[in-house]
Formats: sequence, structure tokens, C-alpha cells
Amino acid sequence: MRQAKRDLENAKFEPGGGFYEWNCFPSQQAAEKAVEALFQKLSAEAFGHSVAGCRRGSGGLVDAAKEPDKAYMPTRCPNSHPAGPPFEACAEAEAAGMWQEDRRIL
Repeated sequence: MRQAKRDLENAKFEPGGGFYEWNCFPSQQAAEKAVEALFQKLSAEAFGHSVAGCRRGSGGLVDAAKEPDKAYMPTRCPNSHPAGPPFEACAEAEAAGMWQEDRRIL
């Protein structure tokens, strides 16, 4: 959980240089690590990289977990967007909103 919180802190600083795609990725990583830490605490296992997929039920936290899931592949893979590289597809508002959603999960 401590690493998840540190990743989230890093995500807050990424937009400063205009690297919005890299803001989204550590936000996703923070959420994923937080869910994995919770599973470890419960002596359970979480598989995959989907934050929402690891959570059961519905409601605000599951809905919030869907946002970082959208950032896992498209923000770091150069062929994930047909029109160009990831940095051209990520906007400042999207990047800033990503770590705000993660704060709700952590």
C-alpha cells in the first residue's frame, strides 16, 4: 500500500511538464497496487491488471476503478492509437482527473 501511495504522489507531479500520458500510467499503477495490497492483506490473490476486475460488487469505488483501467495499455503502447502516439491522445484534464479518481480508491 505504501508503494501505491508513492506512485499516486508521483502521478500528481507528472502533468507539470506536459507528460499527460505518463500521469495516467502511474495513476493506474497506484490503483492496481492498492487493490493488490488489499488482496494480500486478506490472504487472497488478484490476477491481471484490471483494477475494476479485481473488485466485486458495484457502486462508486468500482466505477472509480474503471477510469485507471482505461489508462493501462493506451498510455504506454505506441500502437494503441491509430492516429498517433499516446502523448497526442492524452489531455491535461484527463491526466489530472485520473489521480483524483485514484485518491478515492486508495
